[in-house]
This record gives sequence, structure tokens and C-alpha cells, in this order.
Amino acid sequence: MHTPAGLMCRGTAELTASIRGAGLTYGELVRRVAHEYRDSARRLVEAEGTGALAFSVGREMRQLSSHRIWLRGRTVPSAAERAAGKAPALVRFRSDSVAYSVLWDDEGVPNGLSFDTRPGDAGKRAAYAKASDRQGDRQYEVGTDDDTRRWEQGAPQGIDRANTRTVSAPWFDPDLPGRPTLIGGHADPSKFHIDAREAYTMDGDPVGRQELTVDGWTLGTHLITNPDFWVIHTAQGSGHVVYHSVCSPGGVTETGLRSNYNNGVYGDPGEWGPVRHNGTTLDASAAVLHRHGVDAPVHGANGETVATAHHPDGRPDGRPVRGSDSGFEWNPVPDRSSIVVIPDKDAAGNSVEGAFRTVHPPSATGADA
Repeated sequence: MHTPAGLMCRGTAELTASIRGAGLTYGELVRRVAHEYRDSARRLVEAEGTGALAFSVGREMRQLSSHRIWLRGRTVPSAAERAAGKAPALVRFRSDSVAYSVLWDDEGVPNGLSFDTRPGDAGKRAAYAKASDRQGDRQYEVGTDDDTRRWEQGAPQGIDRANTRTVSAPWFDPDLPGRPTLIGGHADPSKFHIDAREAYTMDGDPVGRQELTVDGWTLGTHLITNPDFWVIHTAQGSGHVVYHSVCSPGGVTETGLRSNYNNGVYGDPGEWGPVRHNGTTLDASAAVLHRHGVDAPVHGANGETVATAHHPDGRPDGRPVRGSDSGFEWNPVPDRSSIVVIPDKDAAGNSVEGAFRTVHPPSATGADA
């Protein structure tokens, strides 16, 4: 049985050695790694162009930095574990252990990241991103609860567009170059789901691959210490970042206003980062992105978001996998894709019309970046 002192030593030895070796605080270490990856991405795109990105993105996170960034999150108990009273466990993991798939546009240029934690996530988002006419780059649709329906038994959600209302996307400006950097995943106002290939208890014992929930600050920290994010963002012209297929990261609820789902007493903030983070998943992640060199607006919806490749009548462009109630074979080269936001509930249980919220960078208000 480990003593408290032993637990602390095991739990912090690797990270503390990295920080002390560099003579940096946790925040300074994150900033150094983020800037190394950002600058490397700029040099890569400037030297090689976007045509060479297929050889540098989506393999394994390239260790351009000698430092590793540790993050923390909570496990997601299964339904059976929850029924048995098992609570989420606090664990730690490295930023480079987070699993994701790279999204590509119809010209073979990477345009986003998809954090896949459910069957069909990768295929659905890949089809959306690869459509030759991504209507979601220019607009999104506002739906009602009645506009969501299943087109075929066993098929994923489709949208009946008879009553949806089209809104100009705040990330679209025909006079500016570049397209949005897309981020897909599952979330709510206070947490985001990721899949860590290797996680550890806080005292250093390995617990294998885990689905985890993290707060917005942790999500943002992963993105800015992920070299693929910087290469993709640079390839897209360093424009807007859009949580295009992420439900309710910008919703305003009691838990979202003070996102303390993953908070608690973790020890010295100098070893594990700030102890408490306030704000929604959107607000907190945008604050981190803006602090570390993303000089662009970040957008996230306040309600359920449905982003799919589809036919003109709104039916999903694909077919259900035989014998499956959730699998879907998406058209790998669809013609069209769109984003629809469905209403969500506020803290009082009232319906709130679906919309995308925008967090502008400090430069937009004249503040220092």
C-alpha cells in the first residue's frame, strides 16, 4: 500500500522532472510547447505548401518538442458501472496520447480534427468535411425539436428541413481568405469527451485506454499542444475555429457558468496547472487558444448540433449498416453537407433557440493578445 508521500512522488515525478529540467512553470512549459508547434507548422506550410500535408498530418503526434504536457480528466463509467454506484475517477494523461482522426476536404487538404468516442463518429464527420459543397462553411440552420427524425429504422438522425431557418454563419466572410478549422466531438457546457490511449491514476498506475471527460481549459490545452492542430489551422489560413459537430459547448447552464465538473484539489497548481477553471467548454477552450496564438474567433453552439452529409431533401447521404442500430456507411465523396442546431434547455428547463455563440480574440477589442 502506497503512503501519501509515495503517491505524491510517483504521481508528479515525471512531470516535475520535465518542468525543473526546463526551469519553467507549468504554464510556461505549455506556452513553450504551443509556440514551438505553431512556429513549426508555419515553416512547414510556407516551405512545402498544403499539398505536402498528407505526409505530415494524422500519423502520430510528431514529437517536435522534447517536453511532454500532462493533463487530467475523469473516467466515464459504463451504464452497468453507474448502476453499481461507481463514480468517475480522476486520472492523468499526456496530451500526445489523445486519440482523434484528421478531417480532409475534397481537395485533399486537412481541415479539422474529430475526437471519436462513439460508433460512426469518424465516418460521419469525414463525410461532412469532404463534401464539395460544405454549406456549413457559409451558413447553419436553426431547427425545432420536431425537425429531428429518423429517416430509416436504424439510421442516425436526419433533419426534416421543411421548417428549418437558415442563418449566415459568423465564421463566413467572402472577402477574407481561408476556411474554418473544424473540431468535432461530444460535449455539453461543462465538459468534452476524449479517448486517451493510455491513462494513469494520479499516483502513476497505468489504467489503459479510457474514455474521459475534460473541461474546456483542458481541451484548449490539448489543442495548442497538438502539432496536427497547428498544421491544419495554418493550412486553413489561420481563420476561425468552429466546433461544428459538438453539442452545446456554448450553452449557458448552471454547470456551464462555473465549469467545475473536473475540478477539485489536485495539489500544487505549479505541477498540474490551475486548480479551478470557470466558464463553458467554449469559453474556457477559446481563452486558451487565444492566449497561445490563435488570433481568430472561436464558435460553438448552445444546443444539439447535427452536422451531416446529405441529399438535397435532407436525407443523410449514406445507408445503415446491415444488422446495426447505430452504424452508418457514409458516402465517402458527398456533394453537400450542412450544420443544423436544435434547441436546448436553459438552467430553468426552458427551451432556448439553437444558435452558435462566438468568442472573439482579444485583438478584436483592441486588448493585448
